[in-house]
Amino acid sequence: MLAQERPYSRRTRRRQQTHQNILQAAHRLFAERGYEHTKLIDIADAADLHLQTLYRHFNCKHELAAAIDREFLKAFQANIVDREQDTLAFWRAWVEDASKNMLELGVDYRKTLLNLFSVPAMSTTFLETWFEYQDTLATEISKDWGTAPNASASAQVLAGALVTANTQVIRRWLHADGKFDLVAEACGTADLVATEFGPALKKNVKKERRAKS
Repeated sequence: MLAQERPYSRRTRRRQQTHQNILQAAHRLFAERGYEHTKLIDIADAADLHLQTLYRHFNCKHELAAAIDREFLKAFQANIVDREQDTLAFWRAWVEDASKNMLELGVDYRKTLLNLFSVPAMSTTFLETWFEYQDTLATEISKDWGTAPNASASAQVLAGALVTANTQVIRRWLHADGKFDLVAEACGTADLVATEFGPALKKNVKKERRAKS
């Protein structure tokens, strides 16, 4: 049985590595040439792949560019479900780790995001991704507060404040040309929103419950 599983495991690892190679090549070329002037064949060549291999991972350039942000979202959604702390503590830890990862990805990643944010179609896609963060956070905050998702606007308001504040930190970092402490600002902003809005909104949920009972 183990002998049968190993080839599948190797294929999976190869596919994951190819996926990452494509993303890294896209980061580099989007940073160097810009989104509009980069073709999929250029990315395939930079990743040392046939174009058809790239198409097995991404259907179009828009999907590939969106994956740069959605990779973080998929990891976030997978991890928040299995969290051991409350949602606000998880979010704080998440933005710290994500900020460190963004810095490790280097200058090409920052330049790529700057370029993609200037493309109208990509800006819309990023906005949709941020809404998914907000909806996921709101659902988990509702669970923490013992309410059904969408039963109260309070969880959605707090989730929106957390995501919007973090997005603004990232935008400031992008335009600061390296003169910005991304990790400290992201963590500080998460703490500020949780402290200033969390208790009041949670109290509002309790009031709503009492009003309904």
